[in-house]
Amino acid sequence: MDALTAESLTNLVDAVTGRYAAKGGESERIRREIALVLGHVREARQRPPSVRRFERHGVTDYVDQAVAAARKTAPELAATLEPVAAELYWRYGYSPRPDAPGLENAMAWTELVGPGHYWHSDDVCLGLTLIAPHNLYPDHYHPAVELYTVVAGESDWTLEGVTTRRFPGDRILHEKNAVHAMRSFDEPLLAIYSWTGDVLSPSRYAGL
Repeated sequence: MDALTAESLTNLVDAVTGRYAAKGGESERIRREIALVLGHVREARQRPPSVRRFERHGVTDYVDQAVAAARKTAPELAATLEPVAAELYWRYGYSPRPDAPGLENAMAWTELVGPGHYWHSDDVCLGLTLIAPHNLYPDHYHPAVELYTVVAGESDWTLEGVTTRRFPGDRILHEKNAVHAMRSFDEPLLAIYSWTGDVLSPSRYAGL
């Protein structure tokens, strides 16, 4: 029986928003962004989700590792993600890069609320990003404001040329068109992401 149902999606987005909303010494700017995102998400969730299934993405090979890591840092989210992770719509929206062969199967994101799935909104995106161990998500940018909450995996995050080691529970804010990158290490990097502002324009690699 398919695990992906309206109920399992609801449980997952409840766990994602709960983790996203958790307080942890954020700046006033980040608190305002969280409130904005959660308001848009509540509005979008007035409607039932559209449950659709898609071809399996290669990044799901790393889901078990990510869930195992998340059990230590976000057990409720791990419990709701585990049964449905392989059935979610994971995607990688870039053209293949000659300098990063196979990256298109080693990282992806799944949009829970946004223009595409599963709760429609043109005002916000909320979902999960998964990057396989020992991979670099190269410099990129987008016109949306982006806020990440790290769920699992020690990782390096570079913003406008400055690199910082990040850990589960950390928040990372990317203002619109800021150039940023992420590098995973021994564990997969699993993080909640949100977009506000121009959520319809795609992300682009910098310098290409």
